[in-house]
Amino acid sequence: MAPLVQRNEQLDSAALFQRRGLNIVASYDDRTRKVSNLLLLGSNENE
Repeated sequence: MAPLVQRNEQLDSAALFQRRGLNIVASYDDRTRKVSNLLLLGSNENE
């Protein structure tokens, strides 16, 4: 999936969720609440 910038789409809204050492960034349409992208970040890339 190409990044939003490469697809010429605007990032409407984003939210950050943190749980047990993981971070999830969700980008979504504020009007419809439809999630367009999820990014999962963790501290240990080997797991």
